[in-house]
Amino acid sequence: MTDARGEAERLLRRFARDTNLLIAGRPFTVTGGEPVAEALATMLRGMGALVLAEGAHAADASAQVGIDVTTGEITLGGRALTGRGDAAGRLDFAAAHMPVSTAIAGEPGGGRDAARPSHRRLNDT
Repeated sequence: MTDARGEAERLLRRFARDTNLLIAGRPFTVTGGEPVAEALATMLRGMGALVLAEGAHAADASAQVGIDVTTGEITLGGRALTGRGDAAGRLDFAAAHMPVSTAIAGEPGGGRDAARPSHRRLNDT
């Protein structure tokens, strides 16, 4: 693996570890040093991300991720990505960035039971 690809992979793994958010379909902007930026953009496209031109904005700005390969800064929705820390920090992050998980957790019977599939057949009423 080249140094550029290794650094790009490190940034991508950091995003995945810090957010646990799906990459496919998510808008990304990649800025900074050319070989690393190009390697990261290639990896993101391969994972189904929408890589936008520098300065472009997604329709849903809160979902857009920015990665500056020169500084290593990662932003989500225009704000610097910070460590989620303790359980309360992870819950706050999920509430702000994971609407499906938040909706499931808020439903009666949500949480673990909501994730279990129903074992009824389609013809059962």
